[in-house]
Amino acid sequence: MRLPLTLHPANHVLAQCLLLRMALCSDRLDISDKQNNARHKLYKQVRHIADLPVPCSWEVRRQPLHGLEQLTLRSAGDVARMLKTTPHNNNNNNHHHDDDGVADTAALPLPARLIALYAPPVLLRRLPARVHDDVCHDAAVHHATLLARLLAPFGVAVSPTGATRRGSPVATRAEYLVHLTEEATAEVEALGGDAHRSTIESAAAAAVSQRRRRTTSTLKRDGLMIPHARDATSAPLPPPPPSAGGEDGVGGVVRPRQRCCTVDTALASTDVVSGPVSYRLRRALASLMRCGYAVSSTCSFPPTRSQLRERRAICLSVRYDPHLPTHVPPLMCTDARVLRRLQLHRVTLHVCPWYAVAARQLLLTGPVPFAAHVTLQALQRGVDVNMNGIFESGTTRCPAAGSGGGGDVVVHQLLLRGGEEEGDNELLELAGLPRVDPLLRSLYCQLHHL
Repeated sequence: MRLPLTLHPANHVLAQCLLLRMALCSDRLDISDKQNNARHKLYKQVRHIADLPVPCSWEVRRQPLHGLEQLTLRSAGDVARMLKTTPHNNNNNNHHHDDDGVADTAALPLPARLIALYAPPVLLRRLPARVHDDVCHDAAVHHATLLARLLAPFGVAVSPTGATRRGSPVATRAEYLVHLTEEATAEVEALGGDAHRSTIESAAAAAVSQRRRRTTSTLKRDGLMIPHARDATSAPLPPPPPSAGGEDGVGGVVRPRQRCCTVDTALASTDVVSGPVSYRLRRALASLMRCGYAVSSTCSFPPTRSQLRERRAICLSVRYDPHLPTHVPPLMCTDARVLRRLQLHRVTLHVCPWYAVAARQLLLTGPVPFAAHVTLQALQRGVDVNMNGIFESGTTRCPAAGSGGGGDVVVHQLLLRGGEEEGDNELLELAGLPRVDPLLRSLYCQLHHL
């Protein structure tokens, strides 16, 4: 081998990504041709890259090239051309020459990128995709650590999800699940008192009346629940028992692991976000902008209460320092050496309540065949999984309306199960499936022909 092993084109991250896409056929391919010969075309591209006689870097190219034709890889020739223009170390940056003897000049960074890396004390407008860098898996892990440290004082927990949790070696963005912990939620709601309860009841009543006007297909788009009779759900539900699943000895706070709710609540397409919880989340997310970590957002930031109810994803442009990955770069940075090494990444935050962490972790992590398989297996055991959480069907008896308390009727109810600590492992156990690591779920789908 004429080239060192670390600089051989076969070890380039693009070649490894193509090999992974070819092997994990259960994942959705981003190639235009999705027919039976897609894997063969991927293999030809990988082999062409491996046969290139030029050295390359294992890192992802930081500065995206200008021009619409260079934003996406369309053929193996584009891959070879990009590998030739990528320097493999700092010493040989000035030794790449064309056939005419003219040195290659890197494209100048856009002004929007320089302003974002400078991090002014105001939130910038939506930045175009071409000014962002690709996010490798190590950088995504560092972002999760940094986000958890910045949001921990507010009682907010962060966990990777999506392709980031599946171990994607390189992606255009990193996805995370952000939620207020159970202890922090109980603390915030306890400060609201009776006014907070009346606000929740009025908001819940308005949401139920609005959802009843929608069609059945719209109500059930987030779940695979078996249809239930309307006469059973229209009966009043008794208040939940004081201790349905266990107690927490810290501070004498009772934390029921099961809660009673209606079918409309279980199949709702929006979240119930109280005023105190919304205020705490807004303060926590606003701290990311004040410290200089987040510099741009695609929507209004921090998100409003209505945006939190509608489950809108929060897309941010954040700064990343490869030399200090777990620290926030300095605000209003003017050091040329620091600006030269800073990167601009895209991060997507999904905000959810604590009791829906396990279900959304499964549904957002994917892949889609694995999530559908787990959902169907859980449904056969009487457990429904949707974006609102994990539910079990059960029955209870309550005094019949208009009977003066003389008779009891059977009412269908849903029991909400909380799985904040275990994540989606508890959900896999409820479905009767073994614990499958997120890195191996695509292989699990391939082995079981899902």
